[in-house]
Amino acid sequence: MSRVYLLRHAKAASALPGMKDFDRPLDAKGRELAERLGATMLANGLVPDKIIASPSARTRETLDTVSASLPFEIETMFDRSLYDGEGDAYLAAIIRGGDAASIMLVGHNPMTEEAALRLCGTGEPGALSTLQHGFPTGGLAVIDLPDALADTKKRSGHLSLFITGGEL
Repeated sequence: MSRVYLLRHAKAASALPGMKDFDRPLDAKGRELAERLGATMLANGLVPDKIIASPSARTRETLDTVSASLPFEIETMFDRSLYDGEGDAYLAAIIRGGDAASIMLVGHNPMTEEAALRLCGTGEPGALSTLQHGFPTGGLAVIDLPDALADTKKRSGHLSLFITGGEL
Protein backbone atom coordinates (compact mmCIF):
# COMPACT_ATOMS: atom_id res chain seq x y z
CA MET A 1 0.00 0.00 0.00
CA SER A 2 1.18 3.53 -0.76
CA ARG A 3 -0.12 7.07 -0.49
CA VAL A 4 -0.19 10.07 -2.81
CA TYR A 5 -0.67 13.66 -1.69
CA LEU A 6 -1.72 16.05 -4.45
CA LEU A 7 -1.28 19.68 -3.41
CA ARG A 8 -2.32 22.59 -5.58
CA HIS A 9 -0.26 25.70 -4.85
CA ALA A 10 -1.83 28.27 -2.53
CA LYS A 11 -3.37 31.51 -3.85
CA ALA A 12 -0.95 33.46 -6.00
CA ALA A 13 -0.67 37.17 -6.55
CA SER A 14 -1.75 38.64 -9.86
CA ALA A 15 1.06 39.12 -12.32
CA LEU A 16 2.61 42.56 -12.37
CA PRO A 17 3.17 44.19 -15.78
CA GLY A 18 5.89 42.27 -17.58
CA MET A 19 5.91 39.42 -15.03
CA LYS A 20 5.81 35.88 -16.36
CA ASP A 21 3.16 33.53 -14.99
CA PHE A 22 5.98 31.20 -13.86
CA ASP A 23 7.32 33.93 -11.53
CA ARG A 24 4.11 34.84 -9.69
CA PRO A 25 4.55 34.57 -5.88
CA LEU A 26 1.88 33.78 -3.31
CA ASP A 27 -0.26 36.58 -2.00
CA ALA A 28 -0.76 37.17 1.74
CA LYS A 29 -3.82 34.88 1.91
CA GLY A 30 -1.89 32.16 0.09
CA ARG A 31 1.01 32.32 2.55
CA GLU A 32 -1.40 32.20 5.49
CA LEU A 33 -3.24 29.19 4.04
CA ALA A 34 0.04 27.36 3.36
CA GLU A 35 1.07 27.89 7.00
CA ARG A 36 -2.25 26.50 8.26
CA LEU A 37 -2.05 23.58 5.85
CA GLY A 38 1.46 22.66 7.05
CA ALA A 39 0.27 22.69 10.67
CA THR A 40 -2.77 20.57 9.74
CA MET A 41 -0.61 18.06 7.89
CA LEU A 42 1.71 17.70 10.88
CA ALA A 43 -1.16 17.40 13.38
CA ASN A 44 -2.75 14.63 11.31
CA GLY A 45 0.41 12.71 10.44
CA LEU A 46 0.15 13.61 6.76
CA VAL A 47 3.88 13.68 6.05
CA PRO A 48 5.16 12.35 2.70
CA ASP A 49 8.41 10.45 2.22
CA LYS A 50 9.25 12.24 -1.03
CA ILE A 51 8.13 15.42 -2.80
CA ILE A 52 8.08 16.32 -6.49
CA ALA A 53 7.08 19.89 -7.26
CA SER A 54 6.67 22.26 -10.13
CA PRO A 55 9.59 24.72 -10.14
CA SER A 56 7.34 27.80 -10.45
CA ALA A 57 7.66 30.54 -7.81
CA ARG A 58 4.22 29.94 -6.30
CA THR A 59 4.68 26.17 -5.94
CA ARG A 60 8.15 26.62 -4.42
CA GLU A 61 6.78 29.18 -1.95
CA THR A 62 3.82 26.94 -1.09
CA LEU A 63 6.16 24.01 -0.54
CA ASP A 64 8.62 26.05 1.56
CA THR A 65 5.82 27.38 3.76
CA VAL A 66 4.11 23.99 4.24
CA SER A 67 7.46 22.25 4.84
CA ALA A 68 8.41 24.69 7.59
CA SER A 69 5.78 22.98 9.79
CA LEU A 70 6.95 19.45 9.07
CA PRO A 71 9.30 17.69 11.51
CA PHE A 72 12.17 16.92 9.14
CA GLU A 73 13.56 17.71 5.71
CA ILE A 74 11.93 15.64 2.97
CA GLU A 75 13.68 14.58 -0.23
CA THR A 76 12.45 17.06 -2.83
CA MET A 77 12.81 17.20 -6.61
CA PHE A 78 11.53 19.77 -9.09
CA ASP A 79 9.98 18.72 -12.38
CA ARG A 80 9.06 21.23 -15.09
CA SER A 81 6.41 18.84 -16.48
CA LEU A 82 4.31 19.57 -13.37
CA TYR A 83 4.13 23.17 -14.59
CA ASP A 84 3.57 22.79 -18.30
CA GLY A 85 2.74 19.11 -18.82
CA GLU A 86 -0.58 17.33 -19.16
CA GLY A 87 -2.45 15.41 -16.44
CA ASP A 88 -0.57 12.22 -17.37
CA ALA A 89 2.70 13.96 -16.37
CA TYR A 90 1.45 13.84 -12.79
CA LEU A 91 0.75 10.11 -13.00
CA ALA A 92 4.21 9.56 -14.51
CA ALA A 93 5.77 11.53 -11.62
CA ILE A 94 3.92 9.34 -9.09
CA ILE A 95 5.23 6.21 -10.77
CA ARG A 96 8.76 7.65 -10.65
CA GLY A 97 8.29 7.82 -6.87
CA GLY A 98 9.41 4.22 -6.99
CA ASP A 99 9.95 2.58 -3.66
CA ALA A 100 8.80 5.48 -1.44
CA ALA A 101 5.76 4.66 0.69
CA SER A 102 4.28 8.09 -0.02
CA ILE A 103 4.83 11.00 -2.34
CA MET A 104 3.49 14.55 -2.55
CA LEU A 105 3.15 16.38 -5.85
CA VAL A 106 2.90 20.16 -5.63
CA GLY A 107 1.46 21.59 -8.81
CA HIS A 108 -1.15 23.52 -10.73
CA ASN A 109 -4.64 23.22 -12.10
CA PRO A 110 -6.11 21.87 -14.24
CA MET A 111 -3.46 19.11 -14.05
CA THR A 112 -3.74 18.51 -10.27
CA GLU A 113 -7.50 18.07 -10.54
CA GLU A 114 -7.18 15.88 -13.65
CA ALA A 115 -4.62 13.67 -11.89
CA ALA A 116 -6.85 13.27 -8.83
CA LEU A 117 -9.87 12.36 -10.92
CA ARG A 118 -7.86 9.92 -13.06
CA LEU A 119 -6.33 8.28 -10.01
CA CYS A 120 -9.39 7.88 -7.77
CA GLY A 121 -11.64 4.92 -8.43
CA THR A 122 -13.29 5.22 -5.01
CA GLY A 123 -13.31 7.62 -2.11
CA GLU A 124 -14.94 8.90 1.00
CA PRO A 125 -18.30 10.39 -0.09
CA GLY A 126 -17.69 13.87 1.31
CA ALA A 127 -14.18 14.04 -0.15
CA LEU A 128 -15.34 12.86 -3.58
CA SER A 129 -18.19 15.34 -3.60
CA THR A 130 -15.84 18.21 -2.77
CA LEU A 131 -13.32 17.12 -5.44
CA GLN A 132 -16.05 16.91 -8.07
CA HIS A 133 -16.72 20.62 -7.49
CA GLY A 134 -13.13 21.56 -8.31
CA PHE A 135 -9.65 21.60 -6.82
CA PRO A 136 -9.15 24.98 -5.13
CA THR A 137 -5.83 26.69 -4.53
CA GLY A 138 -4.21 25.25 -1.42
CA GLY A 139 -6.30 22.07 -1.72
CA LEU A 140 -4.74 18.77 -0.64
CA ALA A 141 -6.02 15.39 -1.85
CA VAL A 142 -4.87 12.32 0.08
CA ILE A 143 -5.14 9.20 -2.07
CA ASP A 144 -4.37 5.68 -0.86
CA LEU A 145 -3.20 3.12 -3.40
CA PRO A 146 -3.32 -0.68 -3.04
CA ASP A 147 0.15 -1.19 -4.54
CA ALA A 148 3.56 0.47 -4.66
CA LEU A 149 3.88 3.88 -6.33
CA ALA A 150 5.79 2.29 -9.20
CA ASP A 151 2.70 0.16 -9.94
CA THR A 152 0.18 3.02 -9.92
CA LYS A 153 -2.69 2.60 -12.35
CA LYS A 154 -5.55 4.90 -13.29
CA ARG A 155 -8.67 4.57 -11.12
CA SER A 156 -6.80 2.39 -8.57
CA GLY A 157 -6.78 4.95 -5.75
CA HIS A 158 -9.12 5.69 -2.87
CA LEU A 159 -9.61 9.37 -1.99
CA SER A 160 -9.31 9.23 1.79
CA LEU A 161 -9.29 12.95 2.48
CA PHE A 162 -9.64 16.23 0.61
CA ILE A 163 -8.64 19.32 2.55
CA THR A 164 -9.57 22.76 1.25
CA GLY A 165 -8.74 26.21 2.59
CA GLY A 166 -12.27 26.71 3.84
CA GLU A 167 -11.83 23.75 6.18
CA LEU A 168 -8.63 25.00 7.80
